[in-house]
Amino acid sequence: MRVEDLYRSENILVKKVGGFSQDTLIVSFDSYTDRFYLDRPGFGEDFFIKNNIDCIHIIHKNNSWYQYVEMSYIMEKLCRVIQEYDRVFTYGASMGGYAAIRYGRTLNAIAIAISPQYSVDPKVMPEERRWHEAVSLTYLQECRKPIEPLKSTIIFYDPFNTLDRQHVKRIAQDTSVIEAAIPYSGHMAGVYLAEVGMLAKGILEILNGSFDAGSFSRLARQRRRESAKYYEVLSTLARCRHPEWALFFAKKAVEICSFDAGPAHNLAEYYKERSEYEEAEFWEHKAIQLDPSNLLYQKFLAIILLEKKETIKCRAILEKLIEAVPEEADYFHLTALSFRAEGKFSEALLFEEKAVTLNPTRNIYKKDLIYLRKELKKHYMITSDTNIDVSRSRSSKFNIFKYFLFKWRH
Repeated sequence: MRVEDLYRSENILVKKVGGFSQDTLIVSFDSYTDRFYLDRPGFGEDFFIKNNIDCIHIIHKNNSWYQYVEMSYIMEKLCRVIQEYDRVFTYGASMGGYAAIRYGRTLNAIAIAISPQYSVDPKVMPEERRWHEAVSLTYLQECRKPIEPLKSTIIFYDPFNTLDRQHVKRIAQDTSVIEAAIPYSGHMAGVYLAEVGMLAKGILEILNGSFDAGSFSRLARQRRRESAKYYEVLSTLARCRHPEWALFFAKKAVEICSFDAGPAHNLAEYYKERSEYEEAEFWEHKAIQLDPSNLLYQKFLAIILLEKKETIKCRAILEKLIEAVPEEADYFHLTALSFRAEGKFSEALLFEEKAVTLNPTRNIYKKDLIYLRKELKKHYMITSDTNIDVSRSRSSKFNIFKYFLFKWRH
């Protein structure tokens, strides 16, 4: 086995793990992440190594839906590499599935996508609001163009997930699609398939040409009670009208996968929505214990603590998150909310300003910033010793931010 970097920049890593065979090459695109560093395993890396399949992994740093200017150069480079192989497949889930389809034609590949998006551009898919990063992207690569027709596109998705169904429908308008419907798997259809032992089966059948979408979907449906993700989705759907069933399904998911953090997090979400914060905190701690590197779970625990008004504990978590990912605006926004809950509007202002600086497109940050400035003026909380001026320039904001951050930590 050989591992080599084909390309590396600040934003993206392209690495090849191969030397097995020149029959088949997979080009995998990483999905949405909370791990903002490049030196992590590629999507499906262990699986392809285990099955002796050459794979090129494209790993992004910051959830920009592969709209980097260097993608054109990367595709040119890969077009030369793929000439060594008989067959090429692109592969990814969610954001990775989007890229697998969008770049599939360029690589003359068959695309394998799990719960992909057609686009997250609000001007193309205004219904899609799950990822707040989408508003600030420039879409240099997509350019609001239709998908170029591929040899074949195979999509695994939940037809009862409204947004995912809309994306698949739009994709099918541009290129032919083989749909493998996985009902009540949610957006994480790949997790469902892995839990019932069918993800590897599906991928290998596609690679060897024996895949039948209809029989595959039926078998996946028959095994649904083996999947914690299936019960998580049922729990989420039942929360509004049938909370007792929602709790039953959430606990069933934990029972099936007690070693997995996802069901514990889902149960924490259930309790938080019902304002049962002690239970929510317990289960979110459990999720973190099972997956300590998952920053989403740590952020959710901070939110639970904020709603419990345990602001000091909340900020202790957020401080670590800021140190880990200083470019994530939401951590600064939540810190601002924690200070605001204590009536410390001047400290809250500085963190909210930082959030707006990092992500100026999110309306909630801007609205909260306007509110804080009004409160400071109304209560005369701008003090001369810190020289805070709500009309100051951007360049001075960061220095004062660091001053307060230093005071807070010491």
